[in-house]
Amino acid sequence: MIAGVLLSTAAPLLLGLLLIRSAWETRTDLQARLLQLTLALAVGVGISSCTFFLWLTKPFSVPAGLSIVEPLLFLGGAGVLFLLKKRSAVSADTSPELPVPFSAHVRASGVSKGLLAGFCVVLACAIAAMILILIDKPHGLGDSWAIWNVRARFLFRGGDLWMRGFSSYLSHPDYPLLLPLSVARFWTYMGSETMIVPQLVSVLFTLSTIALLASSLSVLRSVRHGMVAALFLMSSPCFIKMGSCQYADVPVGFFILATIVLLALNDLTNGENQGLCCLSGAMAGFAAWTKNEGILFVVSVLVAGIFALPLKGSCKRGAKEWLLFLAGCLPILAILVFFKLHYAPPNDVVQPQNVRLFMERARV
Repeated sequence: MIAGVLLSTAAPLLLGLLLIRSAWETRTDLQARLLQLTLALAVGVGISSCTFFLWLTKPFSVPAGLSIVEPLLFLGGAGVLFLLKKRSAVSADTSPELPVPFSAHVRASGVSKGLLAGFCVVLACAIAAMILILIDKPHGLGDSWAIWNVRARFLFRGGDLWMRGFSSYLSHPDYPLLLPLSVARFWTYMGSETMIVPQLVSVLFTLSTIALLASSLSVLRSVRHGMVAALFLMSSPCFIKMGSCQYADVPVGFFILATIVLLALNDLTNGENQGLCCLSGAMAGFAAWTKNEGILFVVSVLVAGIFALPLKGSCKRGAKEWLLFLAGCLPILAILVFFKLHYAPPNDVVQPQNVRLFMERARV
């Protein structure tokens, strides 16, 4: 069981790390490596939730079990990426670095001992607060047990009837599945159901959001900027509470932030790292695969990309980046549409609306 759980974690993480390294070959700075690792973790979680959903639906006949098919798929993909990366490294230079002024600024930005000590103290307090909340509320609050964890239980316990977890009698049955699928997937590998898994997933996304904010600003601006921003985030009681109570708001916020970070990195390299646009699209797709609000975010980014075309200096470059972003999110959106059309009931918020009621509310 332990070997299976380790493999279920290591295989998608390795694939995610190779995807990130293929898109962005960066320098050896600690903050850049931390950023890559954080993004790779998110990619691994997102991809593994999609593969687990496809394994449940079995659109193709898959006689073998999940513990055989999924690791082979991930390790095979990682092997292909490794060979392609090795081949491209022999034939050409690595992908462009960030502009020199930013790199020099990062290296030159010192961090005072007081700021470092304050960061460590606030981080320790945030972790302690999360542990206390998890002890006090092991099942979370509100949406955590009414939507996300109950759906994970249907996915794990339901067998061939797992789709009953989308009954209209349940709360928001049409919500996307990244979070419950991630929990149910680990339960499947463990062969048992334990509340430690959703708790660890919630803590993972909370700490990853802090690491993503700190490392991305450290790369884009300076280490001092990154630490101060992370301090403000960790000092927010609402953020710590939402992350510890196993809500999906922190995971969807993580993917939204990751999308923006990758788009910013792409702009700093003048669009020469085409993989960054694809990865940003994938992160936006994972945001849509996490909550319905993420769908609006994808639409917003695509529309904003159209309006930003004249600002790119070259409409051809802007259109290419827009198409790459769309290509990155399309596979995840295709899975989301498949779920919405075949398993999810109509949205309980949108369905009751009609033209007369809409006009009345618009006048108010």
